[in-house]
Amino acid sequence: MMVKFDENQILKNGEYIYAQRAEIEKIADAVCEKGFDNILFTSSGGSLAMMQPFDYMISVMSNLNVQSQISAELLVEGNNHLTDKTLVFMASKSGDTKETVAAAKYVKEKGATIVSVLGVDNSPMGELSDYSVVYKDGRPQEYVLYMLIGKLLENKGFFDDYKQFADELKNLPAALVSVGKASCLLYTSPSPRDGLLSRMPSSA
Repeated sequence: MMVKFDENQILKNGEYIYAQRAEIEKIADAVCEKGFDNILFTSSGGSLAMMQPFDYMISVMSNLNVQSQISAELLVEGNNHLTDKTLVFMASKSGDTKETVAAAKYVKEKGATIVSVLGVDNSPMGELSDYSVVYKDGRPQEYVLYMLIGKLLENKGFFDDYKQFADELKNLPAALVSVGKASCLLYTSPSPRDGLLSRMPSSA
């Protein structure tokens, strides 16, 4: 098995995202200044899976009311906690995922505030969002949410060490590259079992 990754792309993309730190933190400031009663993470498939650790982060670090819900389920079942005082986080790599766009329209009708994390500029999701951050193609898209959710928690009095945390996040892309290189070595290096098999006599 071969593990492939683009080292330069990870570093370049990480630099691009981290350069937006000030703008990302301004979004957190703006939504906190506006105020909200609860938080909802909603998207489709892998995009929601990417956001769910931040649902957990909020749950263990604060007493804020937070939920996660698949967009397709939200459209069918609704959500009794969704109001004009809800802060909704959404994500889409393409910016036009069908169920996610439909959910954004539904959320907008309820008067909720939408913050989206997107892979492209000028998308339907971007147009529907009150605030959006574009991470471009590739990882780490979670990078945006570490700063966005971290700053929000700091503003609410639950993350006093956020500044140090965010300063150290600058090293995350390089750390990911190191992990990637280690994984490549792990999968390409011969195992003791390979050596044993090579010394075994072949059957006649």
